[in-house]
Amino acid sequence: MTLGKRILKIITGLVMIGFAILLILIPDIAFSMIVGVLALTLVLYALRSIIFYFSMGRHMVGGTRLLIRGVIMLDLGLFAYSLYDVPRIYIVLYLLFIHLFAGVVDVLGALDAKKLEAGSWKLKMATGVINIVVGILCLVFIRSVTMLDYIYCSGLIITALSNIISAFKRTAVLYVS
Repeated sequence: MTLGKRILKIITGLVMIGFAILLILIPDIAFSMIVGVLALTLVLYALRSIIFYFSMGRHMVGGTRLLIRGVIMLDLGLFAYSLYDVPRIYIVLYLLFIHLFAGVVDVLGALDAKKLEAGSWKLKMATGVINIVVGILCLVFIRSVTMLDYIYCSGLIITALSNIISAFKRTAVLYVS
């Protein structure tokens, strides 16, 4: 990972922590901000994946997965924008499924990395388990909107700390002679 990417990961993590603290301090705007940030994040991730696919990913092995993932994320992001005026229970279910899905994907990726004896599987496993726990907590406290705000903010802080920790980890460099 380059120095610029490390700095960007640290800054992104700090912004996420600041945003979570803001949502905890001002709970009146929390719901609308969560919906907006969730939708915006999904759309930006989708656009990044799609642009990368058309610039370089189409020439890579498995590059079509990038396009498919980008289109699905774009659909999810636009769907999240449309959920702004519906009852909050649907947003909670949406967050629940996103956390559960992300957790399962991280756990499966960590198990795969452990099988290949990669050294970075522990952080990915921890992130996946935390995402699954956050999803289960969303299900348990599905009726309490303030508790869900706290659960979302804690999940955001944990994700931010995971990004900051991964920015400080050493990456293996492969030299070809």
